[in-house]
Amino acid sequence: MNLEQASIGRDNNFNLLRMVAASAVLVTHSFAIQSGDPANEPLRTTLGMSLGGIAVDVFFVASGFLVTASMLKRKSISDFARARVLRIYPAALVMCVLTVFLLGPLVTTVGLSQYFESFATWKHAAKCATLIAGVSFELPGVFASNPYPNAVNGSLWSMPWELRMYLLLVLLWAVAGVRGAQCEQWFRRGVVALGAVGVLLAMVQEFAPFAKTEAFRLLAMFFIGGTLHVFAARIPMKVEGGVIAGSLLLAGAFAGPHVFPAVWLLVAPYLVLWCAYVPRGFIRAYNKVGDYSYGMYIFAFPLQQLVMLLQPTASVLELTILAALGTLVLAMLSWHLVEKPCMAFATRKKPRVRTA
Repeated sequence: MNLEQASIGRDNNFNLLRMVAASAVLVTHSFAIQSGDPANEPLRTTLGMSLGGIAVDVFFVASGFLVTASMLKRKSISDFARARVLRIYPAALVMCVLTVFLLGPLVTTVGLSQYFESFATWKHAAKCATLIAGVSFELPGVFASNPYPNAVNGSLWSMPWELRMYLLLVLLWAVAGVRGAQCEQWFRRGVVALGAVGVLLAMVQEFAPFAKTEAFRLLAMFFIGGTLHVFAARIPMKVEGGVIAGSLLLAGAFAGPHVFPAVWLLVAPYLVLWCAYVPRGFIRAYNKVGDYSYGMYIFAFPLQQLVMLLQPTASVLELTILAALGTLVLAMLSWHLVEKPCMAFATRKKPRVRTA
């Protein structure tokens, strides 16, 4: 079985994979929020990457694969953009409203008039509602005395990067469209080229003596995910492939923090898709539950900060459990009341216009 054959239909493990990744981000943030120091996350010293960083890469590989497929299926920038907007923004807007207009006023240490008159409040609202130009992490007086102070929703840092990847796909399609009948061929070449550039830049960055940026790694993960879709018919999806990829990753982990990030960069895209399509059986039943991962990702951080505000002596384990339970409730509500209906609307077929 190759990747093209494995990816037919919707019977896969993506919902479960994304949920595990979102939960991993929550765990990583618990170390920083409880202690005030992100370096306290154990994997940072043993692997050179945090559990949350690994999880974000999983999101970007999965997104690159699926969103590239979506563009090639829709063959329309407007249809593609409509689907992406309705997937990302409704739940994000709900989160923004709840954060700025409910949570903020309840916990701020400044007066309500000062809170709502502050430029920082409206800057936070505008940036978190639009996302594309970056995000704001602070609200006046909100979580100011927490161990990890003045950070309302640190998880949102990756959202602008996700949207920028979508824009790059749109730009590739628009440029490729100039080629007319060869549009898809040139689009596929562009995806592969960006994937190669991303891997090259990310690999150079791993061993170069200058400050690192998340941009190169995220570019690599997203467009290598897209590249795997382009070459899906040539990529085997067998048990042996997962064993080999997992063994390489384990060897990289034993090699230490100076080696693991580079090995992860090369192995992760295949391993993510292998986990999405090869394991079968009872785990596929999770698809009946729903996709709560996005809600887990965007609602967890503010709730973790709230737990620390109310329970300043909470341990990392206590913080993780309490926040996970509360976030799961919000994620379920978000999926059933906001995300799922919007996705159904996005996939609704346009009525045909009859011509005389």
